Amino acid sequence: MKFSKLLDQESVPEWKKMYIDYKELKRILKDVAYLHKFGKGESTYSYDAIAYKEDVKSLPPLDQFSIQNDATMDDIIPKMNKYEQKFFAKLDKELSKIWEFYENNEDYANERLKELKKAYRLLMQEHKKNVIENEPNVFRPMSILNHGVDHHPGKKYEVEHDHEVRVITSEGQRKPVPMSYNAAKKRIKLGVLEFYRGVQMLKKYAQLNKTGFEKILKKFDKNSNWKVSQIYIRKVNATNFNNSKTLDNLLEQTESLFLTAFAGGVRKHAMDTLRMPDKARKARSMSSNMRIIMRLYLGLAIVLCLRGIQLALDMVNFVNVNTGEKLCYLKNSDALSHDEQQIFYKFCDWNLLLQIYLGIFLPIMLTLLVGINVVVWSKLKINYKLIFDFDIRDNVDYREFWEFRICLPFVYGVEFRDFFIADELSSLSYTFSFLATIVCAFDDDWTPKDKGSIPALLRFFQCLQRWIKTGKANPHLVNALKYITIVIPFWLIYAKRLEVSLIFWYIIHIFNVLLAILWDLIMDWALLRVWYVPNYGLREDLEYKRKWVYYSAIVSNIVMRSSWILVSLFDSKLLGGGLAFMEMIRRFQWNFFRVEKEHVNNILNKKAVKDINIPFVISKDNRHSIGLQILKIRPESVPLDPSNSRQSLQQRLSNTFANFTPFYKNADFYDYTTHRDNEQSI
Repeated sequence: MKFSKLLDQESVPEWKKMYIDYKELKRILKDVAYLHKFGKGESTYSYDAIAYKEDVKSLPPLDQFSIQNDATMDDIIPKMNKYEQKFFAKLDKELSKIWEFYENNEDYANERLKELKKAYRLLMQEHKKNVIENEPNVFRPMSILNHGVDHHPGKKYEVEHDHEVRVITSEGQRKPVPMSYNAAKKRIKLGVLEFYRGVQMLKKYAQLNKTGFEKILKKFDKNSNWKVSQIYIRKVNATNFNNSKTLDNLLEQTESLFLTAFAGGVRKHAMDTLRMPDKARKARSMSSNMRIIMRLYLGLAIVLCLRGIQLALDMVNFVNVNTGEKLCYLKNSDALSHDEQQIFYKFCDWNLLLQIYLGIFLPIMLTLLVGINVVVWSKLKINYKLIFDFDIRDNVDYREFWEFRICLPFVYGVEFRDFFIADELSSLSYTFSFLATIVCAFDDDWTPKDKGSIPALLRFFQCLQRWIKTGKANPHLVNALKYITIVIPFWLIYAKRLEVSLIFWYIIHIFNVLLAILWDLIMDWALLRVWYVPNYGLREDLEYKRKWVYYSAIVSNIVMRSSWILVSLFDSKLLGGGLAFMEMIRRFQWNFFRVEKEHVNNILNKKAVKDINIPFVISKDNRHSIGLQILKIRPESVPLDPSNSRQSLQQRLSNTFANFTPFYKNADFYDYTTHRDNEQSI
């Protein structure tokens, strides 16, 4: 495998800008190779020949400069032509970048391990003191015990006598707060696991970059006829990231800590827990089984779907709901009472059949579309597992996800995955309305179809909860306003029946559509940030390389958002069903860019692992490192803020839309990047 492909596969996505720029170095090498071939009269290129004539004359004869064993790059580089000098200038820049990044993270890793050891030592001291004093157990609500703690379904932790400990978990906190002993121990355990994974990633980062320097220097020797790779490698070897044994020592200490504290002295159990699972082996073992299972599911689904359609259209097999006997309506219509005939007409109404089957189909369709989202994120190395705060060591991939539908309870506070699921459910308002209709069919009392507003109502309460926690009206109260304007039209959808002015309904609905469009583009996708080429109307950092994808998404999102106004103009069940189907497509598209925005934030913050706020210890280091520290980023350093990008004054002045109002400036950072509120509290 070529190294460029290996680098793409093995590199940490959030650190991709910190690796050796292998592609750019290879591009410069093409100029070097062309220049040398042209000088020897062997050039087969037809472009830029005249531009290179002066450079060819300046090429030093290879036999005029003999490289001594004690020569340095400072002695050799002045003898090179400008393209070769450009190559080594770029190489020096890359070496300096890698060295600085590695040293910062290595220093932080040393401090972090000390914090973990200190936290565990203090926890054990507190535990022993409480055991000696025979302090009774203190009842604590589940939200307090579990807040900010990752759960690992199926894994058993050692159960000890749980009691209350007093810990300090945030800077500036005056008094210790109560926390379950088991919860505190789990928090420290998660911190150790993430630390171990981060150190492993940093070690592999150093190894990949070392290999990159060796590969590119060999290519330089081959294309330039200079034999300087061994000389420059001495410079690389002198750096800390290439010869340091610190990481190996940190890994050994972490293994020893985990073995003693969390594995009961069983080394195999400790190493199995610490090590990351073999993704390639897992993929190979699942691929054949998953193909069989997916084909089986698909075949059964097609058969059942066809059978359902047959039963729905075949009036001969209509079943009398009272007697359970099969009656042929066409032949035995006289045998049906008036009430039974009315029931028959209701259930054979096409509008009702559309609601029934489409209401059931839409959740299944959304599940399949989210599975496709996961496939694309995996292929493009968008770290959705970090964004959704999944357990990296034990989670499902897109094959396993397609085997079931996920429903997350809202009991652990509002994190990214909580409101993401709520947003997905908000696109299923048609299904919620259908469920309410089914209930109404068996009830004599009329119930308005406001049940479709339940997901939006959940998001409204989530926004209020976020506002109470953070105290930031912008964006949380503004976002709450967006969702309450979804709820109100549902409550007023039968304006004629309720004798409410339709004008008021139109105003609320149009306001919601406009606010939703702006929120999607500016806040959720972080677009409309730069107004100069080549990313006109987008932002500087784009993970999807084809820009037309973004522009088409902007246009289609506006069209699909605005189309819901048609519901108020035309009373058509078929139109409503078509728009509900279109909403699934819009949500499918929205998922791509919403998660991509979070991934871009993680890249710019160099955040590759989860932030675990361990008890007893306050991290004083706020540097961007391996992502284990608690990031406390000031609003002015938000990554997607256009004022932070390197623009000329003219470009910044031309960015009129971004500077139009401070309303959304930095607000997208708070709604909702992966820097969670619970990083500063239990």
